[in-house]
Amino acid sequence: MQKTVQNSQSLTSNAVVIAKFLCISLLLFGALRLARTIMSPNSDSSDMMYILIFCIGGGMGLWANSYDSPTARRLFAIFFNVLCLMTLASNFNPRNSQMHLIPRWQILWFGLVFVMNIYVLARGKKLHAEPKQVAGETDDGQQESTESSARDHHFTMTRMVLQGLLQGEKGALFVNNLKNKGRVIFANIWDAFGKREIKDPAKIIPSKEIEVYVDKTAGGKEIVTIKMPRPVARNETYFVAIVEDEQPGSYYTYSLELSIMPNTGKMFTMLTGIRNGHRANFGIGPAPDKNAFVEAISGMLDTPKEPQTMMQMPT
Repeated sequence: MQKTVQNSQSLTSNAVVIAKFLCISLLLFGALRLARTIMSPNSDSSDMMYILIFCIGGGMGLWANSYDSPTARRLFAIFFNVLCLMTLASNFNPRNSQMHLIPRWQILWFGLVFVMNIYVLARGKKLHAEPKQVAGETDDGQQESTESSARDHHFTMTRMVLQGLLQGEKGALFVNNLKNKGRVIFANIWDAFGKREIKDPAKIIPSKEIEVYVDKTAGGKEIVTIKMPRPVARNETYFVAIVEDEQPGSYYTYSLELSIMPNTGKMFTMLTGIRNGHRANFGIGPAPDKNAFVEAISGMLDTPKEPQTMMQMPT
């Protein structure tokens, strides 16, 4: 039995579903009327022009009714739907008889299509669910799926900002501060980056889960490990281990990342590393536990491991 973790985005609104259904029904009606006109040239087709025009409005509604639809596309579709709605409304004026051949039930139906289109297109992304998968758990406690892409705050801090802090002369100072001040130094940098760079406050990730640990391998090699906020998307990181290179004051990192099995959607961990700006994969990692991660890194430091090729990656 799956235990569902609720996504922060609400599901796509019923209004969007209704609008799409109405647009499709209008297009199907127009296609059937057109087919009848072609098959039976003697049938009454005096209202066909209006129906085809209105079908264009429905088609534009479908064309622009998606989460990632550009604003210009939405505005253009709204404009055309408003024109169609105004044309329908003019039929209710007794002095205007140019559309008297369209039955009143069709006018009301078409009008509902255009009103719903205008509503959902004007609301834009507020009525749509952002295209993400939701994380869940199976009976054995394993998570089964996750968001489709890494969050900017999490990804940028672990892949770029942290790597930048370790470069050059400032690297030794930063690592020394990590060892002396613990989580405070990196948590402050994390929070400052979120406030400065992440425009949407809802997408800022709190730093409360950040922790810093210092361990040593059996050979005396020091490992500074940063526990990151819990990853929920592929390529986000559980832990980053900072290790001093052969040249004193120069550092490289190993990470335990969240990944997804392509064929099954099940989540697993990957051991990765970044050295001299080059990223490498070292295969499936241990459980997302600090001690298990440090043990795995200690083994790699004692017995160097070759990076995996694309052909060796899990499938």
